[in-house]
Amino acid sequence: MDHSLRGITESVLELNRLDLTRYLPNTFITFLALPFTWHILETQMMKGTSKSQEAPRIMKAYTTVMRSFRSTYESADSTLQCIQKAVEYLKTTESVGKGLMHAPKSAHPLLRDAVFPRSSHDENEERQEASGNAWADLVVYEPQSYMRIAMVVEYSLAQCHPPDESDLARVLQASAADGLVASPVLEGAAGALAYSFEDLTNILSMG
Repeated sequence: MDHSLRGITESVLELNRLDLTRYLPNTFITFLALPFTWHILETQMMKGTSKSQEAPRIMKAYTTVMRSFRSTYESADSTLQCIQKAVEYLKTTESVGKGLMHAPKSAHPLLRDAVFPRSSHDENEERQEASGNAWADLVVYEPQSYMRIAMVVEYSLAQCHPPDESDLARVLQASAADGLVASPVLEGAAGALAYSFEDLTNILSMG
């Protein structure tokens, strides 16, 4: 998913560079809601990494697109409000991004090796470095939080309000019944996520 979202972001950057975003149809409002939300969350998780230098450019591109949508299509406001609700909810319910740049040794070995493949010279070493990709690090070191964040974002964008625990339980039960999610990833949740969403608030406050 991360790879696909980055591909969408690169397309947005190119369209913005060519000044073509104003010609996008209103269907792109909902199409871009997920990558925009994902990037808002990622921006906080990327603080202090080399990739964080890309954040202002990417946020500017998405902001330009959303401003264009907001001035052209009435449905843009409701979509932006759904995004804001998701981010606000995660701000108070999840704890991520702390310590990911200095990852603990308690990473799940299968997840760790899938994201950080071992080379021949470090086969017997317990690796603690982060990948430089905040989402990959979160999958490895805090998989429960990653799962909950993904579920909250998807649910909030679809329903335009954040889920409660019973909603998440129903989603998890349905996913488990369909064999879509492994049970160890479904358990648990963490504490308090401090995300800044100043850019989103600025968009919503435009008259």
